[in-house]
Amino acid sequence: MDEIKFYMKKDIETVDCQITVFEAAQIMEKKKNGAVLATDEDEIVGIFSETDLLRKVIAKNSDPKTVGVYLVMSRPVISMDA
Repeated sequence: MDEIKFYMKKDIETVDCQITVFEAAQIMEKKKNGAVLATDEDEIVGIFSETDLLRKVIAKNSDPKTVGVYLVMSRPVISMDA
């Protein structure tokens, strides 16, 4: 069986959980990532994904420029060592 490290992405982008969903989406587009890890004072507190954007912002007709990532990110993040 392969080790998990063979399936992991190494250049995971992080954003401060206080930025807006719009700002996070711009970073995701620039980096060509479908998700970013959300941090608070360098601690990972959630993950914000394209699915969060679609279901929790766009589908609810919320303004991405005023909604903070911390309001719609998925949490908790469960991780494991490679």
